[in-house]
Amino acid sequence: MARFEYIDKTMVNVDKIRACYRRAGEPDVLIMELDNGETYEAYDKYHGVERNLEGSSFITQVIPCTKPLYARYQDEYEDFDCPIYYLALCADGCVRPLDACTGEWIGFADDTGNYAGLYSERLRKGNK
Repeated sequence: MARFEYIDKTMVNVDKIRACYRRAGEPDVLIMELDNGETYEAYDKYHGVERNLEGSSFITQVIPCTKPLYARYQDEYEDFDCPIYYLALCADGCVRPLDACTGEWIGFADDTGNYAGLYSERLRKGNK
């Protein structure tokens, strides 16, 4: 199955990218060469384009958990858990936890800055 990404306002089939590199002296620009010889350049200071090309946020399969796992989050005062009922297999081969506990949106639990890990048991108060 082909996967397309926007690169410089153009939809590009990721399967057709032959090489990606950054020029010396220009670390914020990602250059992609296609198998037909075309090249595209994208401003990519924070590596978002590169991550999209790798497929770390592109879900290829959703896997239900047989029993809930718990995403642990930490703030400066305490740790807290959120049940995880689904895992996502992404195009880059990663298996990532899907946070759907609010019911309003579904996102990757490990995208938040205070994500501490995925655990098979809920945190008991007083046990860190």
